[in-house]
Parts: sequence; structure tokens; C-alpha cells
Amino acid sequence: MDEQAIFNRIVDIISAEFPDNDEPITRDTTAEDVAGWDSIAHVGLMAAIEEAFGIRFSPVEIVSFEEVGGVVRSVAEKLAAAGGAAAAS
Repeated sequence: MDEQAIFNRIVDIISAEFPDNDEPITRDTTAEDVAGWDSIAHVGLMAAIEEAFGIRFSPVEIVSFEEVGGVVRSVAEKLAAAGGAAAAS
């Protein structure tokens, strides 16, 4: 799965988790840009992304993500390390 496909899927997840958000999601989008994305919602969002891609983030990763692009890169790295097996799910 390439980074654009990962990004598109993450945008869909963000849109589902934060239906009141009217701002477009880009790779530079941060939690501050999205209505309702607070620290509690962040944990739920990370869990939804983990489930969607069949991966796990470490607690340090979860708190260190600063923008959507960082999440996309991390997911891509984890999928590549797993041989892309999780991408097929």
C-alpha cells in the first residue's frame, strides 16, 4: 500500500471519528486544526488507525505524532516492516 492510499484511508478514519470537522485534512493537519480532536479523542483515533491497518503504535509514538503526515509515514513504515501483510486486510 503506497503512502497516498494510506493517507486517503487515514483521512476517511479522521472524517469518521470527527464528523463535525469542516476543515480539509492534509498531511500538515494537526489536532488543533480538527474540531473535537483533543487528547482523549487522539487515543481513540490512534486505536481506530491501528485496527484499520492491523498495526500497533508504541505509547511514545502515540504522543509524539504532530501532524497527519507523521502518522502516514509511521503506518507506511510499519506496513513495509511487516511485508505489507497488514495492508491486505
